[in-house]
Amino acid sequence: MQKLGVILFLCFLLTSCNGGQQEENGAETLYAEAEKCFADGNYNRSKILIDSIHTEYRLKVDVRKRADSLMKQIKAVEDERTRAYFDSLRPYKEAEFESLVKNFRITSDTAYHNYTKYTHKNQCAGAPRISLIAEVKDNGELSIISVYSGRKLNHKQVKVTNKENLFVETASIDLDSPYNNRFEDYGTQWEYVTFLDYNMGDLPSFIAENADNQLKVTLIADSIETKKGKKANTYTYFLDPLDRIAIKEAVELSGVLKELRSIGVQ
Repeated sequence: MQKLGVILFLCFLLTSCNGGQQEENGAETLYAEAEKCFADGNYNRSKILIDSIHTEYRLKVDVRKRADSLMKQIKAVEDERTRAYFDSLRPYKEAEFESLVKNFRITSDTAYHNYTKYTHKNQCAGAPRISLIAEVKDNGELSIISVYSGRKLNHKQVKVTNKENLFVETASIDLDSPYNNRFEDYGTQWEYVTFLDYNMGDLPSFIAENADNQLKVTLIADSIETKKGKKANTYTYFLDPLDRIAIKEAVELSGVLKELRSIGVQ
C-alpha cells in the first residue's frame, strides 16, 4: 500500500514538472515569435502575441516582464513613426490653411471669449440679411447661424433641400435656449439661431457638397392654429451662391484647423 502511494506521488510530481515545463516552453515560444515580429516590423502581430503571453501565462512573471519591455520598444517606435508622419504632413496643412484663411476675417474678443473666430469675407460685408452664416473657432469648431428678418416667425429648425429633393435637417432649438435669440427693430423681427456640431447634423457637409447647385432653405417654426386647424409655420428662400461658397470653405477651414491641432501646430 505504501509502495503504491509512493508511485502515485512520483507520478504526480512528474506530471506537474512536465506541465510546468510545457507552460514555460509555451510562454518562451510566444515571446520569441513576438520578438521576431518586432524585428520584422510587424508591430500589430507582436502586440497580439504579447497580450497572449499576459493572458495565457499569468504565472510566468519573468517572461511577462520581458514582454512588457518589448511592448515599450514597440510603442517608442510607433510614436516616432507617428511624429515623422506629422512632421511630413505639417507643411502641406499649413499651406492649405494659408490658402483658405485669406478669404476669412479674423476676430478675437478676449473680453468675453478666449478664442479667435473666422468668418468668411463673403458673409461679413454689408448689413445683416437672411442667410446661413458659418463661423469657425481656432480649434476647428464650426457653427452655423441662421439669420432671419421679417414677420414674427420664431424659427427653431433649418432644412436644406437640393435640386434632387434630397435634404438634411438640423435639430430643433428651443426658444428659451441661449442659442435661439430674437428681437424686434421698428416692427421687424430679427432672429439668430446658432447650430453647433452636436445639433446641426450633416447640414454643413451637405451644403459643401452641393455648393455649385441651387439650395432651398426652409426655416421651421412651431405650427400655428388656423380656422382649418394647425398649419405649418415656415419661411423659404434660396441660399445665395456666395454663401454656399462661404460655407463650403468654412467646412474646409474647420477640417484643416482640427488636423493642425491634432499634430500640435495650434
